Amino acid sequence: MAGIKITKKSPISPNITMLLVPIIYLTIVIVVAVFSIRTGYEQIKKQRSEIASAKQIESVLTEKLNTLQDAQGFIAKYVDPASSALPDKNPSLLIISQMKQITAERPVVVTEFNLGRGAGADTSTSTITVNFSAAGNVNDVLSLHQDITKLAPLITFKAFDIIYESENVSIETLAHSYFAEYPEKLPSITQPISKITTGEILLLDEVTLLTAPTFSKLNPNGPFTRENPFSI
Repeated sequence: MAGIKITKKSPISPNITMLLVPIIYLTIVIVVAVFSIRTGYEQIKKQRSEIASAKQIESVLTEKLNTLQDAQGFIAKYVDPASSALPDKNPSLLIISQMKQITAERPVVVTEFNLGRGAGADTSTSTITVNFSAAGNVNDVLSLHQDITKLAPLITFKAFDIIYESENVSIETLAHSYFAEYPEKLPSITQPISKITTGEILLLDEVTLLTAPTFSKLNPNGPFTRENPFSI
């Protein structure tokens, strides 16, 4: 008995079946290409951003280098006068030394002298109050006032009251001196640096005219060879 063979007819045309595999491959290729192009675009965009940032940093560093090179020739002469005018430590001992020296040069009697810690003008500056009373000839007292304003560390008068007593006068003063600690952390190397203005140069020139304390710097001595005290 001959077998009966039943052939099921596919609903998809043979032509479509032949095209289906290339279409699938083409779809995969398109998806991969789109993903690759998108990834490549993001990488290119990132690299362009990094290049622009690097160029900006290079420009800042070049300008900073030029500024420092220009300042190197003249800024050194201002370092010591500026540090004397605005020390990094409490200047009480310096002020006492300056006041003793300046009052010894004229016939003025200091009857009272007080130093105290005051509130700073800002978070980076500290203040020392300098209060004193003195008596003497009016010309000597006024000369004392003028000379004190020329001392380093800087002393600024808030009050200078003169009381006349026949030929002599007595004074009561309220003055401030300042100091500021050096910064513990330097700014980022990529941070732009400001050039010194003409007004700042003029101010530094005035600072160099201040009378610095005579013992503000001590020259190092030694080291010396220690002799043996037990040798004969």
